[in-house]
Amino acid sequence: MSGLSRKEQDAIIAQALVILEARLPRERFTIGSPGAAHRYAQLHLGQAEREIFMCLFVDAQHRVIAKETLFMGTLSQTSVHPREIARAALKHNAAAVVLVHNHPSGNARFSEADRLVTAQIRDALWLVDVSVLDHLLVAGEQLTSYALEERAAQERLEFQGALKDHQRRAKLSQAMRASWARRKGQRKGALQ
Repeated sequence: MSGLSRKEQDAIIAQALVILEARLPRERFTIGSPGAAHRYAQLHLGQAEREIFMCLFVDAQHRVIAKETLFMGTLSQTSVHPREIARAALKHNAAAVVLVHNHPSGNARFSEADRLVTAQIRDALWLVDVSVLDHLLVAGEQLTSYALEERAAQERLEFQGALKDHQRRAKLSQAMRASWARRKGQRKGALQ
């Protein structure tokens, strides 16, 4: 494919997406791992020139029921409404969703606004018994998973907690040894 121009490659990719989307209702794509969802998101949003927010609606076995672009914005932002995502999830009878959006700027970090809207969407969907599996961010060739970031942050907190607990126990143990040494010294002095 290296002999094809960028425009020719984009045309082939666009045709492949049409074929994939035509098959989607009949042959459900299963999201069995973050990598599978990342590749899917990358294919759809990797080269978009403005912010797009889409959802992958999945059944209880994490098979994609539908893919829907719900919001389109400018180069640097888009307005996302949690109620519209809840409405679409109910329309598709989804058990869960994967949120996907892009940053055309190439910044592969979730902004505070991204984190806030993810929490709002989670809360809204929780009310209708639909879970958020992940929120994926596509920034050119880079991909970021909110779920993996949360898991890593939780592991860091657990490690820090375990480290603090270990340090507290070490200080307590040292204090106990010092106390025993003083008692032993007092008993020795009392016996003499």
